[in-house]
Amino acid sequence: AVYRGEYRKALTTTDKLIELWSAENNKTHLAEVYASRARIKQDLLRDSIGAKTELATAYKYEESADQNFYIALYPYYISVGDFQKARELAVSKLSVIFPQLGKIVDAYADYHARNYGSAIKLFEGLASPGHEDLYLMAKCYAATEQPDRALGTVDHLRSSYGSAFGATWRRALADPKSYYLAGSIYEMTGDKKKSIQNYQKFLELWQNADHDIPELRDAKKRLAILIK
Repeated sequence: AVYRGEYRKALTTTDKLIELWSAENNKTHLAEVYASRARIKQDLLRDSIGAKTELATAYKYEESADQNFYIALYPYYISVGDFQKARELAVSKLSVIFPQLGKIVDAYADYHARNYGSAIKLFEGLASPGHEDLYLMAKCYAATEQPDRALGTVDHLRSSYGSAFGATWRRALADPKSYYLAGSIYEMTGDKKKSIQNYQKFLELWQNADHDIPELRDAKKRLAILIK
């Protein structure tokens, strides 16, 4: 569902997990799933009030939580722009299994501050950037008018499957949107044909996506202009 841009459907699937873990009184898994729901509502559905409710529920189970809770939690803080809290979790809770996570948080902070050059240096220094990291790195290259590097990073993203925890989820978030990003980069370089091809591929993948996702609406608008 996430790969197809059906974010509301993805959230609905977690209802069954809550029902299952509640029946088993599995507080460890409940902590993780509520943290994941907070990220979905904040980052994907732009429902900040609902996200805060999910977050509060997640923290009720923190005493029973394992590292998966914090893996699901730190992206929430990135999505709300609380990079200090995200960095705190990266260093205090996840540094043993993800030693480069602190640098990733710093790169995201630089990107959101529009310090693209600094973000690029941090991303380039990562031993094994994830799919979302590669997507953001490509956006940094595009923002600094380096289309060849941006497109090369997009190709790297699409060919990378990843082996870290959550790689499938992160790939589902970034891979389809890479066609939207490539379309915009080709549009920037004046390659109308490849821009159209990438926008069309993106819209094909997201033909059943939630209608109010900004990238979806923008791709439709841009494609309509290009094919006139």
